[in-house]
Amino acid sequence: MHRFIRLPLAGAACLLVFGCQSDSVSPPQDGPMYAVSDGAHNGNPDFFFLPPLFKNPNGDPNYEPAGSNPNLKPAVEICELGPPAADLTRQCIAGPPLKRFNPSAITYSDEQYQVNWRTDETPLNVAKFYRINVLVGTALLGFADVDPVSSGKDLKNVQTNEYIPLLDGRTLPIKFRIENGALCAVDGTPCGSETIHLASGGGIELVGGGEDFKFDIPSGTTATFGGQAVTDVTFNLEVCSGIDVDLPKVGACLRVSTFFDAPGGTGELVFSNPILISLCVLNSEIYTPGNETRQQELLTLHQQDGAVIRALPHASPNCNTIGMSFWDRVKNLAARVLEPRAAIAATRSAVLHVGGGGETDRTGATCTTSGTPSIRRGLFMAGVCPPSSPTRSGPQRSSMAAITPPHTVSDFQFALPAMMDFVDPDDASRSAPPGTSLPTAVKVSDWDGNAVQGAHVTFLVPAIEGPPIILGTATSNSDGIAAISWTIAAGSNTAVATGRGIAAQNNYPNATVKPFMPDISLPTDQQEAVFLGNGRVTFQATGETETFPSTTVLRGLNYPTGLWMAGSDAYLTETAGHNTSFGGKNTLLHWTPDGGGSLFTLLTNPVNSDAVVLDSDGRIYLASYVGVTPGQQGRVSRVVSDIDAGWIETPVTDVAIAAHDMFMDDNDDIYLIGSSDSPDATNLYRLAAGAYDVPQGLATGLGRSRALTKVGSAIYYGVAGEIHRIDDGIDERILTNSSAIMSLTSDGTYLYFGDLGGTIRRFSLNGDVNEELTSGPGEITNVRYEPISGRLYYLRSGTAAAEYTDGTLNYITVNTPIP
Repeated sequence: MHRFIRLPLAGAACLLVFGCQSDSVSPPQDGPMYAVSDGAHNGNPDFFFLPPLFKNPNGDPNYEPAGSNPNLKPAVEICELGPPAADLTRQCIAGPPLKRFNPSAITYSDEQYQVNWRTDETPLNVAKFYRINVLVGTALLGFADVDPVSSGKDLKNVQTNEYIPLLDGRTLPIKFRIENGALCAVDGTPCGSETIHLASGGGIELVGGGEDFKFDIPSGTTATFGGQAVTDVTFNLEVCSGIDVDLPKVGACLRVSTFFDAPGGTGELVFSNPILISLCVLNSEIYTPGNETRQQELLTLHQQDGAVIRALPHASPNCNTIGMSFWDRVKNLAARVLEPRAAIAATRSAVLHVGGGGETDRTGATCTTSGTPSIRRGLFMAGVCPPSSPTRSGPQRSSMAAITPPHTVSDFQFALPAMMDFVDPDDASRSAPPGTSLPTAVKVSDWDGNAVQGAHVTFLVPAIEGPPIILGTATSNSDGIAAISWTIAAGSNTAVATGRGIAAQNNYPNATVKPFMPDISLPTDQQEAVFLGNGRVTFQATGETETFPSTTVLRGLNYPTGLWMAGSDAYLTETAGHNTSFGGKNTLLHWTPDGGGSLFTLLTNPVNSDAVVLDSDGRIYLASYVGVTPGQQGRVSRVVSDIDAGWIETPVTDVAIAAHDMFMDDNDDIYLIGSSDSPDATNLYRLAAGAYDVPQGLATGLGRSRALTKVGSAIYYGVAGEIHRIDDGIDERILTNSSAIMSLTSDGTYLYFGDLGGTIRRFSLNGDVNEELTSGPGEITNVRYEPISGRLYYLRSGTAAAEYTDGTLNYITVNTPIP
């Protein structure tokens, strides 16, 4: 049932106020819908219209006698309502309001806000309808619809026929009450709100969730939002459930929402001075008296804005003791009884003020459900918008509540920054029979490398499309170990350990891994907030069914491609900086098995690095494509050792093909092959021993050829998924493979080849055998047979999941070693 009250206007009109006792937005059956929304009418339970608009709500169940909040700066707007929609609802017409009362026009006394509307100063049309809106910033707290009608000088409630005298017959006092929880997301949650004039500064204090929060803005502060200057901001503080990280979290979570006038603006609310957030009660889970640790010094306040989370600069908290650091306060506990402020809805008791602080210069990096804010590659959190903290349990607001979402929402909570890595580096790549359950573990540690307990690690199988498969989750123990058992299948297997906010090598390509946190050795004003990323530690395992077990001798290579065996020594190249979009190392390396295995870097950033061979005098030759592949440009260079200058690379010759592979025969002649889409391109060259500076074209129009070897007079080359043989000038296809051929070698009996899919096979030169030797994750970029040991050495490129920083040098024994 609708209630109607009449308000006489100056001269000849009055306002008919529409309300509903049980359902404020149910239309009368014979006409359009008019509405009222406040705590007594299924709206915001902490906002009430007062007489003369509506009766005194002090008997309403939502009314809190001691809950009035005097610290806000609301505004009132009068708008004209448009025609009813199909569902009979009405909205304000577009454009500026008919009348606006800025916060400076609103007074507060006797636990109520008031503004007097001189209806004779506003051109009202008795044929139209109007709405009174009450706002904080651009957030709507409540509204009431009115209708000017012919009347006398009294207000009449048509239900009760009671007349209410008006002030001077033309002025409507708009009175309303705002209680402490009016801006809270969840009714009944401890919260506090206040409008602060930034230039003057100010602070808000909230006790809730076992914590005493303080939020301080220094005087002289300015702010911008989407390019607009903001001078007054209403901050609402309430307890939240926790930030969305897998780091060990400590203490309570504070949610700060902002409300201000900046219509149409988007983005962050950026402050000229840092805001101080203090948590002044140290929860017992953080600190045990007499048991302080360095790790407690590393606890860092984190800020979550939608999908974005940052670790904030450390700062001394504002807890009524000036000049003490976080943990100096721990050692100098001072108990005091807090007196409640009107802005706080929670009851306080004696608490220990020993807390910690952090600083931020912005709130609320906005994001949409279609994406995340643009920040550096690899340094972002997967998340949802709005902030992913779970909604607190308790009474929820009615769906009819009129409150508008805030401009920005930020959650703050302390957590211990951490990083993770393999417990055993050998676990990065393993092989075992299918069905084997492999212990799979990471170690989580802090800035100093000490174990972190309580971090949550998820182990999963990545998927190209769709969600990954969760293998299991583990919480790091007192040694920092998070472990599961991983059962592998036949062939290639990949598992990834990941943690939201836990740093790993993928976040720091070619650099030392550190937890996501500011450098706290610097003064606070020199520290910078650090974006959190998702760390990933990738495990590879091959379920082997073949009779050729593989041994890995080098790990952590950056997309290795070139390989040549000189006796039992390997010369190889890393080409991530040249061949991948991730970037990385570009080096010439020498590995020797002597003394258990040693690795030497001969050149960093050589001009050429895609292929490598050695002549009988130990001179090294390198080749690369230039520009793009397939293409028409390549080059060859020589590398020699100088007693004074070390290893020196000098150019030898250019070739008109995108060079990919080389082979050195017993006469020290170099054979070079490259890739082109031109039918006239010379793909295969011979560089005669000596100067090597006169390339001799041997074959044209081979297409995207990229691998070769030589057996006797026959040259074998790979093009796409085919292997061809050229002998006596005749080119014939001898084998078709399911994946592109990447490299070839031979022991005189078999032709060994590695492919793009990560498999090595051998094909007997007489054609009666074609069998798989091994397979695994990552391309086989090179294979080389070493006759003395009977080993087939090969390179794996690494995986895209690890940004090709997990390449390996391996071997399988295919023949009996030569005594």
